[in-house]
Amino acid sequence: MDVKDVKKDEPDMTGGSPDVSAKSNKNVVVFAIIAAIIIALVYFATSPAMNKPASSGTSVSSEQYMKTNGLMSVDYAAFDKSYKAMTDIQQKEYLKTLGNPLVEWTGFVHNVTETEVYVGVAGATFRNFDAEVSEDQKSILPTLKKEEKITIRGTLVRRGLLTDWVIRDAKIIK
Repeated sequence: MDVKDVKKDEPDMTGGSPDVSAKSNKNVVVFAIIAAIIIALVYFATSPAMNKPASSGTSVSSEQYMKTNGLMSVDYAAFDKSYKAMTDIQQKEYLKTLGNPLVEWTGFVHNVTETEVYVGVAGATFRNFDAEVSEDQKSILPTLKKEEKITIRGTLVRRGLLTDWVIRDAKIIK
């Protein structure tokens, strides 16, 4: 029997008609797309970034804490995000006006040397800032463990070569 002699309403070798198989495949694709959309909506609705209230980014208590302690920033991610949103020329001008502000950032120990702590923030695959500790803090360095949550307070001195930022005269605040 020739292919052109097969009638459309005759079943194929698998027992189903070709039209049913195509409709079944189309239904599977539509179901998969709907499931993917639902999963994406649930993910974004429950992610921490989506659950933050729309505000200036800092609560009154954080602003008061910063003012009381003479800090320019207590949120690494917000600070770095606003910096990276600038154009190259804006970044260059900003760095000129930055001076050496006091910051207090929290992250996770990436590595420790005899004089520095390399810190990554949540979700980072590489370190985000290096903290060169003050002399009185060097005895604490051997006690730090990788992935340990740590808060560092110190003077923001510059952009790093192998890291985003460098903090000097850092104090470890656990």
